[in-house]
Amino acid sequence: MGDDAQALTLTTTDDVRLRAVLELPDGAVQATAVVAHPHPLYGGDQDNPVVTTVARTLRSLGVATIRFGFRGSGGSGGSHGGGPGERLDLLGGAPALTAPVPG
Repeated sequence: MGDDAQALTLTTTDDVRLRAVLELPDGAVQATAVVAHPHPLYGGDQDNPVVTTVARTLRSLGVATIRFGFRGSGGSGGSHGGGPGERLDLLGGAPALTAPVPG
């Protein structure tokens, strides 16, 4: 994790704690994005090279990003639930980007 990244813990509405990383652009924030990783049962996690490249590229374009480990992957709590819980995980990333972001 680079100097421009901040480790976070997100809590879903069903009380699962997710490991996450918030990355802010160097200048003003133009937009925000939640970057999700490939399927965790097939080795996907928030540190996947495609996920980190997408987040880094967006950051260079002025986009604040948050990437997180779905439940049961990459140090996040819970276990894979076949879809319903993972939707809650995805929604868990949004509040971190709707809070006031410096820049």
